[in-house]
This record gives sequence, structure tokens and C-alpha cells, in this order.
Amino acid sequence: MFKEFVINEDRGSRVEFRAESFNTWNHTQFGGPGQGGTNTAGIITDLGSSNFGAVTSAWDPRVFQLGLKVIY
Repeated sequence: MFKEFVINEDRGSRVEFRAESFNTWNHTQFGGPGQGGTNTAGIITDLGSSNFGAVTSAWDPRVFQLGLKVIY
């Protein structure tokens, strides 16, 4: 979302304020299940790993960023 403010109408100067958010509702987004073993040419060589098939990561949490752009 952004809002633009005019500073000098004759010269066309303005300021743009921008607010952005990612993962706004902070829902957990898990990464893919780890294979836990070595994947060589599509062949999984270590199925005995304790992390095989387990989800061991998640994507970034909620992020907000603000920006200010001056156009003159």
C-alpha cells in the first residue's frame, strides 16, 4: 500500500510513502521435508538418517518494511 504527497505542484515534486508486509497473518509455512541422506543423481543413498522425511525448516516469519521515495 502506498500514499503519495505533492510537495510542489508546479515542479512536479512529490513524496511517496510505501508500506509492505509479507506473511501478514504470520501463518507458519514449513519448508520441504528433508531427505536426510545424500541425493546422488536422484538416488537417495542414506535412508537410515534420523531426519529422513522430517520437516526441519520453516520460511520467514511476518515481515514489514517501510519505504520513502522522493521524486523531484
